[in-house]
Amino acid sequence: MEKLEHINDLISTYEKPVERLILCGRVLSVQDGIVVADGLQDSGLGQIVEFRSEPVVLGIIATLETEFVRITLLGPDNAVKVGDIVLNTELYPEVVVGFGVLGRVIDALGRPIDGLGELTEPPLVPNTETETQEKNVKISETETQEKNVNI
Repeated sequence: MEKLEHINDLISTYEKPVERLILCGRVLSVQDGIVVADGLQDSGLGQIVEFRSEPVVLGIIATLETEFVRITLLGPDNAVKVGDIVLNTELYPEVVVGFGVLGRVIDALGRPIDGLGELTEPPLVPNTETETQEKNVKISETETQEKNVNI
């Protein structure tokens, strides 16, 4: 009985290592900054993908079809060739906000493209959705109190 309990304990505490599957596909066509690729049908709309080309180019999944996806390129389309491998990063674009962005021109991924160098201040991005909700609640309470005072 003791051995059986020991085996059950070992089984219940066993943690199988999680393997991360990377969705990858192959470029079927490139035309006017739009790439058609197969193998990424299980990706999400709007996810960032990386083309294994020279130089490496990023793109955003624009449409999902049953046999292929269409990707909007975020770089030069002459670097991507038919047959190149496309990797799904499983990331979505994030909005960059903060004082360092004021007056700057940035691309869809928050990289400066105005020739003025890197962003001088780190972007202000809330750490969690809960933190954002808490701030919104505090702001709403303050606005309500101010409105009550003014009335």
